[in-house]
Order: sequence, then C-alpha cells, then structure tokens
Amino acid sequence: MNHNSINLNDLIFSKGDPLMVDPHLIKDVCEAFVHTVLFHRALGIVQPRTVTPKQDSSFKELCYVKCDSQALDAMVASKLTPAVDSFRKDGHGQLQVQFFTSEKGYFGERKGPLWEEWVLSLAVRMEPTLSPAEDKAREKQVEDDVNKILWAVITQVSAARKDLPKVGAIEGQKADPLYYPVEIKAKDVGKREGWVSTIFRGPQLPRVW
Repeated sequence: MNHNSINLNDLIFSKGDPLMVDPHLIKDVCEAFVHTVLFHRALGIVQPRTVTPKQDSSFKELCYVKCDSQALDAMVASKLTPAVDSFRKDGHGQLQVQFFTSEKGYFGERKGPLWEEWVLSLAVRMEPTLSPAEDKAREKQVEDDVNKILWAVITQVSAARKDLPKVGAIEGQKADPLYYPVEIKAKDVGKREGWVSTIFRGPQLPRVW
C-alpha cells in the first residue's frame, strides 16, 4: 500500500533545511507540531482545545488547537520525552508522526499498513546567545517558523483529503479521537554535512516564503 509522506521542511525552508531550534524550545516545538497533526487527522470523536502561550513561555504568540483528551496527552508525552532527549543529545534528527490502517486479527484489531506520515527535521543550536536581545530574536525566529509549519500542516491536510482511508461506524474504542493507530518517534538521520556546518557556524536563520 502506497502511503502519503509530507516533509514539512521541504515545504517551508530553502533546500529542505532543518528547523533551527534552541535546546530550551525543543519540547514546545515538538508538542505544537505533533498535536496539530493529530488534531487535523483525528477521524474519531473529537473535542477541540486551544493551546495558548503560558505566562513564562518563550513563545508569546504561538497558538494551536489540539484534541481535548487526557489519554492522548499522556500518549504524546510518553513518546515525546525520549524524542526530545534524543534531539538534545544528538543535536539533530527527524520527528515522525505515522498513521496506520487497522486490520482484523485473531485477537482483535491490529496495526495495518502505513497510509500517511508527517516528517519534521530539527537541528539544535549549540552556541549560546551573546545578549538577552539576541536570545529574544532567536526565539521569535523559531516561533515564526513554527507558525509557518503549523499552517503548512493545515494546508496539506485539506489538500490530501483523498488519501484518507475509509472510516466505519464510530463506536466502542473508535470513540478515540485518532480512530486509527499512530506512531510518534524520533529518527536519527545521521550528521549530514549541511546540518553540522549550520550548527557550529552560528545562527543561520531559515529563509521565509
């Protein structure tokens, strides 16, 4: 079964460059990306909840909508914790959100073929800022880039409606917002030369549209 693969970096940045993120912003960036994808690909019963910046947040204007589900929040947190640790340790990587169909097995439903995946490549800035003003400028740049990524998710969801698998009756476990099995994971893509030079050469702001 062919699947639809959406690489957000190819849609936003020149030459598919990774999103440059400071270490303390990785968790917020990953949460915004993953929850936006899950909400707009939720095929079950969904209650929306708007996420706004906290008072002590580095992001001042970043808002997005997520599924209002404690179970889903716990699942995302359990997957993102090792992913964020991996990015901080390795300084780079890909965050993948993959959706699978369901198949009937001898012991109930099981995960079927992959039908769609979303990919976001990250590179962590290792060099410290030289002033509070530079720190705020870098945070604002990341926030602007994440906003573009979230809008790209919404645009791609609308464009790829034909790729959705069939949805049956919503009952029992299907009342879960996602309806179909999902995997969230970090992938070590190796230290590509372009990524390493960007990390250690100093802040290289991604080009905008």
